[in-house]
Amino acid sequence: MYENNKWNDKIELAIELLWSDNLYNSMCKVLKERPISSNENLTNISQNRQAYLWQASCCLEYWLSSDITIKARQKLDKNTQNKANLIADDVIRLFEIKHITKYYSLFTYEELCQ
Repeated sequence: MYENNKWNDKIELAIELLWSDNLYNSMCKVLKERPISSNENLTNISQNRQAYLWQASCCLEYWLSSDITIKARQKLDKNTQNKANLIADDVIRLFEIKHITKYYSLFTYEELCQ
């Protein structure tokens, strides 16, 4: 019983982050604090880059595993999932501006994530 409650508490933490106003800042924090991981996962357009940002945000903020993030995502309604995906898309665009376009050296993540 204790383990189940502990699991549910962690899922609730992930849900709180995924629908909070802090999600954008948390995803930007992933770009700043995990540049190698971000580069590896966000330059590979064949994978789910939104899911990477969801998971990386939950891991960076609360040290939550991917299993917990997946369970949390499944509990969100479609509107909240879509909102979180749009936030992830915005952060992915920032990543692309910083790493893929000609503006590579002109901006820092601090400037872009404002």
